[in-house]
Amino acid sequence: MENTSRRNLNCLRWQICGLLVSSISAFFLISYDILELIIQERMKMRPSLPFYEFWKEPPVPVKITTYLFAVTNHKEFLNGSESKLKIEEVGPIVYKRYIKQKDIVFDVNSTLSFTTEYENYFDEENSAPGILNKTIIIPSPVALTVASIINSKIDNYYIRKMYTFLLDNLRDDIFLNRTVYDCLWNLNTPVLSTVTIASKWFIPRTNGGMLFNALFPSKHRYNVNIGLDHGRENFFKINSLNNQENIPHQNEKKDRCPFSLQGAFECTSFSPRISKTTAINTYHPHICRTYPIVFKKETKCENLNCYEFEMKDDFFKRHNSSEGCYKMSNNVVVPDGLVDFSQCTYGVPIAVSQPHFLGFDGPWKDNIDGLKPDEEKHLSKYLIEPVMGVPIDLIGRIQSNMIMPKIHKSLDIHLDRFSEMVVPMFWLEVRFHMNDPFILSTLKIVIDILPVVIPIVVVILLVSAISFAVGIRSKLRSHKQYIYSLEQTRKSDVL
Repeated sequence: MENTSRRNLNCLRWQICGLLVSSISAFFLISYDILELIIQERMKMRPSLPFYEFWKEPPVPVKITTYLFAVTNHKEFLNGSESKLKIEEVGPIVYKRYIKQKDIVFDVNSTLSFTTEYENYFDEENSAPGILNKTIIIPSPVALTVASIINSKIDNYYIRKMYTFLLDNLRDDIFLNRTVYDCLWNLNTPVLSTVTIASKWFIPRTNGGMLFNALFPSKHRYNVNIGLDHGRENFFKINSLNNQENIPHQNEKKDRCPFSLQGAFECTSFSPRISKTTAINTYHPHICRTYPIVFKKETKCENLNCYEFEMKDDFFKRHNSSEGCYKMSNNVVVPDGLVDFSQCTYGVPIAVSQPHFLGFDGPWKDNIDGLKPDEEKHLSKYLIEPVMGVPIDLIGRIQSNMIMPKIHKSLDIHLDRFSEMVVPMFWLEVRFHMNDPFILSTLKIVIDILPVVIPIVVVILLVSAISFAVGIRSKLRSHKQYIYSLEQTRKSDVL
């Protein structure tokens, strides 16, 4: 009988422990939003947690796909027998860009400082066969750049004639016959070398490679908001880039140009709990300015519920914009459909647009033959998981164009063929596609499974607590009966 009593007491202790654990657990799950706690931990950027480690060294590379515009009628265009420049798209040329965050510092003011470094690797499998060794003909960006700057900024007949003399005597052609690799990474001409030696202010780099300059430099130092002090909506917004609040490499006329980076996202992470009306201003160092994206529709991506965002309609519309600094490039009025980037590129007359001038029409397209705009191929889109603010599939597409002024008659007569033209040079697709199984399964569990499982667990815990309570009551009643029978036995023994 004593052994039975001892067993009952041990069982009673376990049931009391079970009641306490299940009750406290149920109370915790009812009282606290587990998903919100996870979001807060993510906002604190705690090392070793999955979202921090993914941000620090993403297992998925950024894919940079480039298409060059090769000229097919350069002789006919120069001699005037054909008025339109005929171009054809050459590509794809694909590079994988791996990102690493280094020199990470958690600042006392709830900000995070880090250096983003990039490493590029040619993706032969997804590129056109033998593409880097393919020879193409392109307008010389060096010849057009120097001509544009001299024509627009130097009102001196003799300097203009000197440039024509350089073109002739250095045998620098207006059209270049080069390999795709040289066009992208190692484009040098006699005029570029001469002008760079003469004045590094005039042309600061000796390499005119298109990707070399588009992806320059190979690292950036950011400072962003983290933690709860700045509010959820300001999480991971930029405070500075390379210790500057404004976009680097730009003209210092701050009173003229609103170049502030503050409040923009650098696209590796967004604020949690994004709504359809959330204003999202983004920045990519190789686009060289901030650009707004707006909600378009709900969609599915990687088996998750996502929001699809797109560039704001008026990003490329300059006429009604107050940002006057984007209307002019080397004294040329930039038409709708293009945005001036010359202030980001040391005066090189570059204007960017959507690929193949998608969505815009005008007389500036009349001199080009071979454009085939396609919304499916050329429109940018951004798929973001809205609860955690994790980018799932970001696709940015942008085209680089040389924008030419009216060429003065004192310059080379062949250069005059480019007078007041917008010349497409290449377009880029920069894509980050999150397809890492671990991160996707973590998101799936946190966002879709936990909200369903937690109420079930709460019910199970409450039922368990009730069962433990009933069991405890039963054990207590049994123990009372045991004590009563024990007392009755002792009384009978005394009698």
